[in-house]
Amino acid sequence: MVLKVELWTPTYQEFQDLFSNDYSLKILSILHQMHLENRTLCAADVAKLLDIHISTAKKYLDLLADKSFVNKEFFPNKQGKPTYYSIKSMKINVNLDLERLSKNIQENVEFNSLPNPKIREKPNLEPRIAYKVNDEGLVTEILVKKLTKAKRRVQQQITLTDIQSAFMKYLPHPTMKTESFQSISKKAGVQDFFNMKMLVPFLDKLVKHDIIEVNNQSNNKTIF
Repeated sequence: MVLKVELWTPTYQEFQDLFSNDYSLKILSILHQMHLENRTLCAADVAKLLDIHISTAKKYLDLLADKSFVNKEFFPNKQGKPTYYSIKSMKINVNLDLERLSKNIQENVEFNSLPNPKIREKPNLEPRIAYKVNDEGLVTEILVKKLTKAKRRVQQQITLTDIQSAFMKYLPHPTMKTESFQSISKKAGVQDFFNMKMLVPFLDKLVKHDIIEVNNQSNNKTIF
């Protein structure tokens, strides 16, 4: 019997369900060996070979069958009415579509796990804080002047990434109402979870240097 090669393009959850365990690959290996010997196995056989419960063996055999990696044949006339399994493909080509997987992951992440305080720029930042802007009016650097214990003034330069510059563009000014961190991020074009999470350390830095006012009353999470 010649077995064809399968091409599988899983979602993130499908890949996790099938291979984030200790059994699926071992079961495929066992069924491959049985194919070479022209044999099929039931869940009880697999359970004995792997020293696991029959229900566990059946769970992963059925999952592999659902993904068309394993053939499943029911024998109602045999004692116990067993189901026998055999390998369907000698090779499984896994096509990881990263764009699809990224969307899958972000559909399941919790934006609620990110901080979301209401914030705005503090008034009277000069001369302690100065901004460098580019020709488009976007902040590219923040200059922070600090007074040391030795009463010396030192200047720290914070160079902004593109998404940080976009975030600063939509940060409410001192005379405006406070706005949530996530709302400002989305206005800045940061819609996805991971880029928004990358902005959190920048938010912490703005707090650390006393550049923004923070109202955490609407959010139990802190940003420190």
